[in-house]
Amino acid sequence: MEEFDQLLEHVYNGPRPQFMTYLNKCKILLNVSDYSDIIDVRIEKVVGQEIKCALHYLRKFGDVPDSKIFKKIRDANNSKEITKDLISEMKEWITQNERSHKIYDIIIMIIDDQIAQQRAKNISVNPDKIRDLEAEIAKHHDWELTKRQGHHAICLWSDGEIDSTKAGHCYDQRSRFGVRPPLLIYPTLILPIHGGKFSYAVIPNEKLAIELRNKMASLVNIGLI
Repeated sequence: MEEFDQLLEHVYNGPRPQFMTYLNKCKILLNVSDYSDIIDVRIEKVVGQEIKCALHYLRKFGDVPDSKIFKKIRDANNSKEITKDLISEMKEWITQNERSHKIYDIIIMIIDDQIAQQRAKNISVNPDKIRDLEAEIAKHHDWELTKRQGHHAICLWSDGEIDSTKAGHCYDQRSRFGVRPPLLIYPTLILPIHGGKFSYAVIPNEKLAIELRNKMASLVNIGLI
């Protein structure tokens, strides 16, 4: 029973693999919003085959251990039957959990380095193309949409982020909800409304905002997202 209690401490209080942190970092690296868009083809396009293969290899050996162990532990506690098989399974789970934790720490370091490298790229964009895209976005900008009580205003920011917030009374004080994350690399645009570090435009609908964001991405050659 003493061994079981010690193992229990490790299972419940040991370090956890940062799998969700990894996924969220990948979303930043790939300029995507959905976890389903995190695929090796996209990763290879951004970081190259060598880094993609290294990440694949690390993930293969860093599998997060099965969470079914917690139910088995609860059942054993309730029945007061601590078997040798359960003790053995708990030891194996702890070993795998610690390995997975260390491997995902390494993976996150690699992805953080790739994000920094992408952001450090010196992107040169034709000024005429910048002005043309600014004009196109300004043509679709409609501030009146922020005043429509009961509706949502879609905002496209100069870093490529798209968010949505309730229009109407106290528009500027309402919570914003992400539709698309900022682009990892983006052209320097000046949009109609200044909002701190970045400027933005209020776009009639989400589909159009995403199309304009894709045009921003194409200016810096990171492809459509």
